Amino acid sequence: MIHNLINVVKSDKQNNYNLHINKNSNMIYSGLKEAFSSNKSVKVQNVDTDEDLISVFKNGKLISKSSVEEIGQSILYTNSDQYKTQKNQLNSLIFPESILSLQNEVFELKGYPKAYNQKLILILISRYIEQLSYNNGGIHHATFQKISRLNDERGTKQVYNELADKMNELHLYGQLDKKPVELNNNINFHFGSSKLYKYSWIVIHLSKDSAAALVAIENENKYNEWKGIWTFDRDKVIKLNNAMEDSF
Repeated sequence: MIHNLINVVKSDKQNNYNLHINKNSNMIYSGLKEAFSSNKSVKVQNVDTDEDLISVFKNGKLISKSSVEEIGQSILYTNSDQYKTQKNQLNSLIFPESILSLQNEVFELKGYPKAYNQKLILILISRYIEQLSYNNGGIHHATFQKISRLNDERGTKQVYNELADKMNELHLYGQLDKKPVELNNNINFHFGSSKLYKYSWIVIHLSKDSAAALVAIENENKYNEWKGIWTFDRDKVIKLNNAMEDSF
């Protein structure tokens, strides 16, 4: 049942992605190659070009570009602590189009110390979806596994306190291991202990002007190893939003 939520978002057909990186950007190349090493549909290549860019091709067609600097600052030259503690994230973070465009594909990603930057991709996507909610209002869902994260992560707490005043509906889910404190009264909490609460990492934004979702499921037998996927397809987001309401 828990993995069915990934299938709601998954692409209906097989796609192949090629990430082309300037051959002089060896550190970026190595970092992205490691980040996507477990996904056979994504091929990271060093190419001979004067552009200091990452170009993404889907089934042979160019779909997005990002600067090497954007990738470095958002994923490769940082760590998860930045996203947990940094203030004003809804206004200050960088979201490379080259990463956002890899939607509707399932990635197997590991957290530190098993991998240095793979899980940061999921964190980046979740912050991007939070920013969409902040800018557009509407409905927002987010699962936290353990609700105490909202007490322990200063940056995350600030994000959701600010979101609470922007949303028509804000729903947060998690195991009640510790009572949440100093949080906006507009937040609707949902507590439980099922596998969905224990192993899911879901962020959904749905409004009149935009839609986005991230679904990541942790391996029950391998801590901090995830299958993750994201989408900006409105129909898929609506289906996932309905599935959330039926599942939790």
